[in-house]
Amino acid sequence: MIVLERASAGGGSSALCGGYIYLGGGTRVQKMNGFDDTVEDMYNYLVAMTPNPDLEKIRLYCEHSLEHFDWLERQGIVFNNGYYGQKHVEHPTEDGLAWTGNEKVWPFSEQARPFPRGHKVTIPGRPAGTRHGRPQDDDPADRAGREVGCPDRRRRQRQESHR
Repeated sequence: MIVLERASAGGGSSALCGGYIYLGGGTRVQKMNGFDDTVEDMYNYLVAMTPNPDLEKIRLYCEHSLEHFDWLERQGIVFNNGYYGQKHVEHPTEDGLAWTGNEKVWPFSEQARPFPRGHKVTIPGRPAGTRHGRPQDDDPADRAGREVGCPDRRRRQRQESHR
């Protein structure tokens, strides 16, 4: 795994994001909620909504989306099995699947079958409905990063803030 970050430590929009990862093609959570998304549907949508799409990169991302989902779960990332049925920037529940793109909007809905693909990471111990919850001290993302030699982002941020 390679993680690229242009800043000296993780932060910015990544630190403040709602914990959504755009995955599709028939993830476990999609299937549990009755959605029969396919790699081709995901690809068609991303090509349709991307100005000047890099077809090869989009194809690779879509074809490996299920592997990405499975890998994240093996690292301890938790995706709640629930489904939040309305589009929302940051839905107020811990439901693990939501509409985060414009899949249901014309003209995209005519170019690809629409499916919810926003997978929200469940943060253990975060009260439902809170925004920008802080992960536990030993969250799975930090643990996976340390295993491949990445520094702990919170320790580095604390050190930088005390300078």
